[in-house]
Amino acid sequence: MVISEAFVKILRWGIFISLFLPLVIFSQYLSPFHFGKVVIFRALVEIMAVFYISLIITDKKYRPKWTLVLTSVSIFTFLYFFSGLVGNNFYSSFWGTIERMGGIFSFLHYWVYFIILISVIKKEVDWNKVLKVSVLVGFLSILFAYGQRLKLGNFFVGWQHGNRVIGTIGNPALFAGYLLFILYLAILFLSRKTTPSWQKGFFAAVLILGIPVLLMTGVRGAIISLFGSLVLLALFFIFSQKNRKIKIFLLVAIIVFVIFSTIIWLERNKDWVQNNDLLQRITDISLKSETIQTRLWSWESAINGWKEKPILGWGPENFTFLHMKYFDSRHFTGLGSETIWDRAHNIILEMLSTMGIVGLLSYIFIFFSIFYILIKKFKQKQIENSDFGIIIAMLIAYIGQNLFIFDTFANYFLFFLILGYINRPYLPEQEEDVPVTKDPSIFLTTILLIIAIVLIFQTGIKPAKANYACTRAIVAGQKGEANEAFQYYKKAIDYDSPQVNYDIRHKLAVFTIQVIEAQRQKDKTIDVNLAHYTIEQMKKNIEKFPLDTTPYLYVGRMYILLIDEEADTAGKLAEEFIGKALDLNRKNPRIWYELGQAQLSLDKYKEAYDSFKEALNINPQVAISYWFLGMAAYENGRYDLSHYQEAAQLVEKAIVMGYNYKSSINDLMRLVYIYDKIGNYSKIVEVYKLAILKQPNNAQMHASLAAAYAKIGDYENAREEALKSAEIDPNFKSDAEKFINLLPR
Repeated sequence: MVISEAFVKILRWGIFISLFLPLVIFSQYLSPFHFGKVVIFRALVEIMAVFYISLIITDKKYRPKWTLVLTSVSIFTFLYFFSGLVGNNFYSSFWGTIERMGGIFSFLHYWVYFIILISVIKKEVDWNKVLKVSVLVGFLSILFAYGQRLKLGNFFVGWQHGNRVIGTIGNPALFAGYLLFILYLAILFLSRKTTPSWQKGFFAAVLILGIPVLLMTGVRGAIISLFGSLVLLALFFIFSQKNRKIKIFLLVAIIVFVIFSTIIWLERNKDWVQNNDLLQRITDISLKSETIQTRLWSWESAINGWKEKPILGWGPENFTFLHMKYFDSRHFTGLGSETIWDRAHNIILEMLSTMGIVGLLSYIFIFFSIFYILIKKFKQKQIENSDFGIIIAMLIAYIGQNLFIFDTFANYFLFFLILGYINRPYLPEQEEDVPVTKDPSIFLTTILLIIAIVLIFQTGIKPAKANYACTRAIVAGQKGEANEAFQYYKKAIDYDSPQVNYDIRHKLAVFTIQVIEAQRQKDKTIDVNLAHYTIEQMKKNIEKFPLDTTPYLYVGRMYILLIDEEADTAGKLAEEFIGKALDLNRKNPRIWYELGQAQLSLDKYKEAYDSFKEALNINPQVAISYWFLGMAAYENGRYDLSHYQEAAQLVEKAIVMGYNYKSSINDLMRLVYIYDKIGNYSKIVEVYKLAILKQPNNAQMHASLAAAYAKIGDYENAREEALKSAEIDPNFKSDAEKFINLLPR
């Protein structure tokens, strides 16, 4: 039938168009490497679903056949939805975050896409086209990575990432996981006798250029997974190949690889290894390395979260909340530390903690079904030895690297393609085609298309508009156009998109805090209306995400900024909201800092001291905790003079531990106040010298330094600094002359 054939062509075109999505980058948007890919993918799947539903009503041969693979994927998809439904926050589970673009809504699209894929693409020749195009797309991403590494221009977004390339995927680890699929698919086609010579040249080029790019990601898990799985693949070929020359070649290759790897490992502390970024990173796999340590801490949080909800877990996309509840204080090493983890960085623990033991078993069942089918057909000699070994090695590499990372769109997309390819050759015997007596209903198709367009607008176009408006706000704010930035933020929020409003509101909060702090420093007056508008927006985030500490802290910080304007209420509210954050996470020093700051603003010096003390006790390895406690001790000196000496000891401890006080004139002045209280004028001289390096034309600084020199008996330098103050500002001339006349001759 003509319309049926047209619908099938539309679906096939949709599938082939989707293969290019890993190249999509929305450079002017938040989450530029993920947001655009997923928004377009979902829209494409929704349109394809319209034609697919209409098609299968009248043509049974395109209905999905319930194979073991499809069954396992469908069970996992159902449990993904159900665990989110009964989890801690269904809203979060359903929509995910703008950063990862995951969640139930997106995952349902993967499932629908998979069904359409295996129902429409059936012939081996068509599957080869799908996989070859995927390799071509991966090759373009590899070339893009070289553009990043060589810094060939702004077109190659992501070159600012440094020596570790990110391709079109946006993150070294995620890009490395994507490359594992691309490299193995290239090996698959390169190994086949049926692949034309010119195509083999292309696949060889993919390997020659792709493996160095994988190494340039610096992702140890993926690199080890690739070479480890290649060794297993070589061993498989040694035992399965009949060609003696190939066996000897592979055996020699394994021996050379083992020797080379052993030499690098034994020489890992030598200069030739340490001075090479790649070799240094690969060999730095000690349990004491920072990357591995932080993962171990997050894994412990995942296990603790699973123990609380062992059956169905906390729900997909809810790892952030359990990580906050079971936070390991060692994550916090100072302001700017990465303390918010939205993934366990281990797929097993991710599934266990967010979907429980049931979800993990369903995930394992997917791989069981894959390996079962592959091994069964291998024994029945229904699959080529080389294809079997390469696909198995690919899956082993994928599993290995996922023990240290997680999936986002590009990785999930290729994984489902591979699942579809594995599913294809092993369908049950097909019944004879039942003749199609009528075409799909145009009326039904039209109705479904209207629904799809509305869905695309609400879940694709609106969030894209909101996202773009938010980035325009950020750009305007960076240019100092505060009013323009606010109008853009307001416009972005008014789109009321559940997928992006959380992040937009947080960006607004950061903007508001920066604006108000700048206003306070400039003319002591602040935009109260801006603060309250932002507070109301953040309260909406609290309503949607009550287990998230971040919005509570933003509200608390803004109330701190309002204390001078609204003394009767702001201080109490600041403590209240920060206290709610503490109820969710008492082991993050940053939250105690915020409480201490609120208490200092309310002149609750003893309470502030206790809060900063608690932050220090939680993790004594953080330099800034000693600094903050020292400042609190100084304020308490008005009640007990011994606190001044304690303050000096604490700030000196912070400095010894590496606290960078020299970059802030305010910090330098705070040191002056502390040393003045204990009469340590030698230290005051040192501090004023540093302050003058930052403000050499500040007459008051030179005058104060002159006074400090006089206190320690260095009268020559005292005279010199007094004269400098008068030279910089004639208003200081009279006082300088009096000061100099009083100095001993």
